[in-house]
This record gives sequence, structure tokens and C-alpha cells, in this order.
Amino acid sequence: PTGMGVHYPTHAPSAAAAAWAFVILLGGTLAVLALGKKRPACLVGWFWFLGMLVPVSGIVQVGTQSTADRYMYLPIVGLSVAVVWLVADLVEPRRPLMRASAVIACAAIVCLGLGAYRQAACWKSSRTIFEHTLAVTTGNFIMHNNLGVILAQEGKYAEAIAHYREAAAINPRYEDAQGNLGHELLRAGDMEGAYPHLAKAVEIWPYNALFQADLADVLVKQGKFTEAQKPLEQALLLAPEKSQYHSNLGYVLQKLGRLDDAIARYAEAIRLKPDSADAHYNLGMALSAKGRKTEADAEFARAAALDPGYS
Repeated sequence: PTGMGVHYPTHAPSAAAAAWAFVILLGGTLAVLALGKKRPACLVGWFWFLGMLVPVSGIVQVGTQSTADRYMYLPIVGLSVAVVWLVADLVEPRRPLMRASAVIACAAIVCLGLGAYRQAACWKSSRTIFEHTLAVTTGNFIMHNNLGVILAQEGKYAEAIAHYREAAAINPRYEDAQGNLGHELLRAGDMEGAYPHLAKAVEIWPYNALFQADLADVLVKQGKFTEAQKPLEQALLLAPEKSQYHSNLGYVLQKLGRLDDAIARYAEAIRLKPDSADAHYNLGMALSAKGRKTEADAEFARAAALDPGYS
């Protein structure tokens, strides 16, 4: 085993490759049909191989991969049967060849075992397998995105952004790369850079709560409160249990002058997460704007108790 990865991007085979595949399949089928009577194992093994290839042939595309190592797990059993029984039939009458074939088989097993051991090292961690897959494939936007996620988790944000950019450049319609790139640019404070990627992500796939919330966050930081309301409401439809989204929508509504609606959102945020200092503080600000000073002071005190930064 060599040059193997965890994901191979979809690509159309060249006309030459398709022609060679047809020739090999046709030639193999004719050969085993000719050998069928004398070598029935070849017939069984070959048609096992062909039959098991049908579900993974790609005639009906499933997923984003064009091929996968796992697609050969069952088909290769048939080829193994054909080869082993054919070799056994050929060498059985010749004792010297039997010994030689045994030595060759043992050597092959050792070599394959060493190759498998080396390949298994690539699976040490998610990062190592993603890096290895990128080294042995081209145009692999999914692996660039996945590696970016791992790098971001490790705090290597600049490297993560580079991989997200590469993924988005390869496939601009890949919403995860667009959204993740926007998320990291938002984290870095680059609102102008984050906006087009987050807007593109929610345009492609509007059912990701984080990307909707991130888009709203960018709009809020740009002072576009009216525009921020819709993505925040969409985020809450997708993830109504998120206290922060309720608090953020409350802030937007407060900025739009809808204090009663804002207070209701802050209250829901606190119900979901009672230790949210941000929600308590924002609720205090909304209550203060309504002239409810006693209640506002109580919320400010709770926020300060939870986070001294609000003192």
C-alpha cells in the first residue's frame, strides 16, 4: 500500500483511462471464460471481483469522493481467490516451483506488512492523515478545510486561514470552507474580509447556525443592525438552545429601539445560561433605558459578580 489517503476528490476519468479500463475488463473476462472449465477458481474469483465492483463503480455518484480504498475490500477477495488457485494449479506438478512460490509468497507478505505498517503511521492523528492525504492528492478542498479545522483547534489561526483560502479557491461553492474562512477572519478582526465569505456560505447553505450568527456579528460590528436581525433570527431557528444567539439578537433589537423585545431575548438567554455575565449586563442596559433602575442595578450586580470586568 502506497500513495493512499483518506479522501480522493471526484474527477472525471480521461478517455484514455476509460478505454484502457474497458480493454482490461474485456480481456480479463474473455481470458477467464477460456480458462473456466480447467480453472473454475479463476471464473469464480473474476466474477466475484466484477460483481463486488458494481455498487462502487461510480455509475451513480455518492458523496464527494471519486474512489476510496474501502471500495476494494470485498472485490479484491475475488482476485485473490483467482490468483492463489491459478498459481497453485500451475506449480503443483513442479515441486521446485512449489518451494519457490512459497518463498515468494512469504516475501510478499512481509513486504506488504511493512508497507501497511508504514501507511498506518499516517493515521497517528487527524492532522497527520490530512497532511498525508494532501501530499498524495490534488485539488482536495475537503482535506484543506479539515486540516484548517485541526490547525484552528491548535491555535494556529494563520495556517488555518491559509488552508481555508486554498479550499475556497479550489471549490468556491464549498460552504464549509467559505464559512470557516469567514469565521477565522472575524476572529482576527478583519470584518471586510470576513463578510463576503460568510455571506457566500449562508447563500450556499443557509442551515448552518454558526455561519448565520457569524454573519450577523460582522454586520453588528459594521453598525448594520437592521441587516443583522435576519441572520440572527435564522441562527435561532436552527439552534434555539444557544444562549449567546438570544443575547446577540437582544442587543440588535435594543439598538433598533425595540426595548421590550430586547428584554425578552435577554431573559431567555439568562434562562438558558444563568451564568452569562454578558446577558445580565445587556439586560441591565435595556432595563436602564426603560427607566427600571432598581432592576437594572440588580442585573449589573449579577454581571459583576460573574465577571469582574463588568464592575
